[in-house]
Amino acid sequence: MKNALLVGGDEARLKGIVTELEGLGYATFFAPGADQALEALSIAHFGTLFCFDPPLLAGLRKRSRDVAGQCWFVAVFASDSVSLPRVRFSPGGTDIEGADAVLEGNLASSGWADLLGRFSGEKSRAPEGIRYALLAAFDRGAFERQMSFDRETMAEIIRLYKGETARQLAELEKAIGDGESQQVRKLAHTLKGSFGAVCALRAGALAHEIELAAVESNFSRALAMFQELMPAVCAAEGEMDALFGS
Repeated sequence: MKNALLVGGDEARLKGIVTELEGLGYATFFAPGADQALEALSIAHFGTLFCFDPPLLAGLRKRSRDVAGQCWFVAVFASDSVSLPRVRFSPGGTDIEGADAVLEGNLASSGWADLLGRFSGEKSRAPEGIRYALLAAFDRGAFERQMSFDRETMAEIIRLYKGETARQLAELEKAIGDGESQQVRKLAHTLKGSFGAVCALRAGALAHEIELAAVESNFSRALAMFQELMPAVCAAEGEMDALFGS
C-alpha cells in the first residue's frame, strides 16, 4: 500500500482524485495546510506528497529534511481545461522550488492517474546522490602516498581540515537555506578543494554537485546534495580517525 499526502486545495474538489488514487492502491490523507502536512509527515511515511498549493513546497521540504530523500514532492497545477495532464520530472529538481516533479493539466480526465506510476518507488530505489555511494569515503592509500607516509604531516593536515570544514559546512547549510547562490557556490568550491586535499572522494564529488546546483540557483538540488554530503563527511572522518588508531 502506497501513501499519498494531498496538501492544500479544495477538499471537495479533491474527492474524485482521492477515489482514483485509492483505486491505484494509494492510502490518501488530506492536509489543508502546511502545519497539518508537517504533522502527518512526522507520524507516517508517505511515498508521495501532492501539493495543490505549490508555494508551500519549498518551506515544507526545508522543514521535513529527514523525509525528503524518500518522499516525492510533487507540485500540482490542476486545470479544468481540456488539456491533457502531464508530468515534468527531473531527479535534480524542477523550476518550482522544493518540487521533484510538476503535475499539470486536467486531473479529471481519464488516464491522468497512469502518470502516477512515475512515483511508484523510483525515488526510493535511487535517492539523490546514491551514485556516489561507490566512491571511497576516504582513500587512505592515496592520502598516505600524497603525504609521503609522514604521519606527523598527515595528522596536522587532518587537524586543520577538520577545524575549517566544520565551520564551512555550517555556513554552507545556512547559505543554502537562505538561497544565497553566490555564497553556496563559493563555499562548495572551497570545500571541494579541502576534500580533495585529504582524499575524501565521495564528499568531494557531492561538493562539486552543490557548486553546480548553485550556479543554476537550484536550491532543492543543493539541499538534497548537502543531505548526502554530511554522512559522507562523517564516514571520511571516521576512517581518518581509524588511520591513527591503528
